[in-house]
Amino acid sequence: MTTVRTTEPTTITTREEVHWKKTFCNHPATLWQLNYYFRSHLGVGFNAAWAAEVTADGDAFDIVVPASKTDDVTVAGQYTWQAWLTEIADTTNKVNIATGTVQINLGFDPASTAAVETRSKAKIMLDAIDAALTAFATSDILEYEITTPAGNRRVKRSDKTALISERKYWAGIVTNEIAREGAKNGKPLMNNIYMKVYDA
Repeated sequence: MTTVRTTEPTTITTREEVHWKKTFCNHPATLWQLNYYFRSHLGVGFNAAWAAEVTADGDAFDIVVPASKTDDVTVAGQYTWQAWLTEIADTTNKVNIATGTVQINLGFDPASTAAVETRSKAKIMLDAIDAALTAFATSDILEYEITTPAGNRRVKRSDKTALISERKYWAGIVTNEIAREGAKNGKPLMNNIYMKVYDA
């Protein structure tokens, strides 16, 4: 028998059903209705609505978000959720009882083998900077600009120092992400991680 969690999820993968139970002191489900709202600047969120995804189980609230709801999310990332209570006897009385964040990852579509973006924002930035530094490996000249009728030209150059500084920032975040993911799978938190080093 699967144990139902008693806290909100910290990670959700789309295409999965999510189930938890919640009890709020002094706000029993016999007297209050509960709604959850999941939102982000990244894209579409979803709701866990009273009487649909949220029901009463004695004084506790039983929340079951079906796979069809989580699949509404099309962009992975961190989403903020809010839990709102509405008093049954006075529906104008609303309470924001809890707020938190959840990492939503995209579940694979079994009907499609198309490419899927699985990298974090930090890894995307790191890969882009590495690509730029590789392109500038043989020359830091980006382009020539003709500025006079006589044929004078102005040369634009890349700022490798700035790129390297940015790389160190994003590489640090990626290193921490790798360490956290490894810790979830039982690996040592301080496992050796080798990174590329560029000279200015």
